[in-house]
Amino acid sequence: MYVQRCAWVLKKAWLDYRKKQIDRANAAVSFSSIENYSISFRNHFNSFYKKFPKYVGRVFDWKNLDRLARIKYIEKLVPYVLKFGKITRDVTVKFPGSYHGALASTNGREMSFYDKLLDSDDHDEIIESIAHESQHVYQIRNTETALTPDIVAASTQNYIQPHENMEYYLKNPIEIEAFKTGRKVGRRFTDALRQKYGFDRGRAG
Repeated sequence: MYVQRCAWVLKKAWLDYRKKQIDRANAAVSFSSIENYSISFRNHFNSFYKKFPKYVGRVFDWKNLDRLARIKYIEKLVPYVLKFGKITRDVTVKFPGSYHGALASTNGREMSFYDKLLDSDDHDEIIESIAHESQHVYQIRNTETALTPDIVAASTQNYIQPHENMEYYLKNPIEIEAFKTGRKVGRRFTDALRQKYGFDRGRAG
């Protein structure tokens, strides 16, 4: 019992320390500058569909695509978005199954898309997740991010997982930027595609 109590106290102290570091990092960031990076991402995706017009139809027929077709689509889209963002090192795209209800994750070298995302019939969510995780890769590589390297380092070193404390997970500067980018790109971009190509939601291309 004593050992368990000590372990709990140390765990709480470590979490409290990381919370303070996240608060300090937050205070040093001008989040207004983050808004500009969603524009860049919209250009990344737009360039992809211009170069590979056959994939436009899959946007509107997403609900009818099987698992293999969805995987191939993501495998094609993600590397293009990263390279368009001047990522010179290849990032491996993986589909490892399920992971604690997560949609996707990245460590900068690998980008994983989990079953929960692949099973989603919401194509907007696919674009949003790709933009979110790609933003994390940009942060790690210190390119196309509003965050300075020291802020990224502090955010990464003191990272708090959702299951540890959801409030501080969402307060982390790298997550604030990634969520802002993903949300701004996701629905707005696919709505623009629908308008441009004259498709209705769910209609096959």
